[in-house]
Amino acid sequence: MNTQPDAAVSAVLYDRTVPALIIHNLNIDNPTVVAESRRWSTGVRGPAVSEDECGGVNFTTFITQALAVGSRAIATAGGVQDTFNLERLVSDVGARTSQSTEEAAHATSEVVTRAVDAVEKASLNAQGCDLDCRQGRSRY
Repeated sequence: MNTQPDAAVSAVLYDRTVPALIIHNLNIDNPTVVAESRRWSTGVRGPAVSEDECGGVNFTTFITQALAVGSRAIATAGGVQDTFNLERLVSDVGARTSQSTEEAAHATSEVVTRAVDAVEKASLNAQGCDLDCRQGRSRY
């Protein structure tokens, strides 16, 4: 976090009493921003004026609007990113759940197969003992 700005050069500070951002001595030279600012010389968006006509004009309305629109765009893009991350998380959980379910089904199938085999062997053994007993023989 930038908590030690050089206020003598330029600073954008947070005023928690309002709350607001306080901008001091900030220079913006982005060509797109400067070109758009020339449309706000009257305080509302209109036709672009010359650079000479912009001298001494207060562009507070433009800067406030530009920051608000830009912040909404950033928040929306961030929301899309958050949504994407949430969708990926849900997808990952779904995939893991599906994999765990498949593993559990496979393990259950193996246990059931072994149990069926054991019951069949026990049944065959019991049938053999019953037959031996009827015939008067002892297996042991």
